Amino acid sequence: AWGGSACEAWMTADWLKAFPDAKIPRSETDIKSKNRTPTVLYNGMLHPLIGLTMKGVIWYQGENNVGAGYDYRTLFQTQIKDWRTRWGYELPFYWVQLANLYPEDTTPVESSWAELRESQAMTLELPHTGQATIYDIGDAYSIHPTNKQEVGRRLSLIALHKDYGRDSLVYSGPTFQNVSFKENTAVITMNTYGSQLTIHNKYGYLEGFSIAGEDRKFVWAKAFIDANGKIIVYNENIAEPVA
Repeated sequence: AWGGSACEAWMTADWLKAFPDAKIPRSETDIKSKNRTPTVLYNGMLHPLIGLTMKGVIWYQGENNVGAGYDYRTLFQTQIKDWRTRWGYELPFYWVQLANLYPEDTTPVESSWAELRESQAMTLELPHTGQATIYDIGDAYSIHPTNKQEVGRRLSLIALHKDYGRDSLVYSGPTFQNVSFKENTAVITMNTYGSQLTIHNKYGYLEGFSIAGEDRKFVWAKAFIDANGKIIVYNENIAEPVA
């Protein structure tokens, strides 16, 4: 498994003995600044592995890319393609989507964190990829959520389904498929991967949706699951929603 951008680079004595030519910073006093130098992490931690047979890659995404979430659409896909080129085959590449952080907003707002998550999700268009979503098990007050066991379990479900013949295994939570607008509601269809949508809110509502009219001013919305498994989203003050 390869750590994402939030990880500190480090080398053990055994690693240095095994790969004496690895180009890495040797001074403990400047290792943090050196880790931010282009090519250091790649040359020191990845390049020595090229040629070794690997079943696949697991990537745990760090938060340092949040400031350039749109660019990550290109950056992340380019990295995956590059690694596959260097190994000579299409390595399965599975990653953890950025966890939640900070308390909930009182009103819907733009989010650089959501933009990065979107870029990660768009990378699923590449073959042999998978994404474990952990927004529900993050920590609003800690950038390092502690429930790593569930993170690993979700990644294992992807690998079991895609690489080890467990075809009937539900390996993903629901993902967006399409939306249509009917009168004062948005009707959302989700891909449920053989499972069923369920609601955990004690009042029977789905949480976290916002909706907007032609002015694109988003407000929090109510949402529920209808008899056909569609998500119905609305706000009494939005007569003709468009987004």
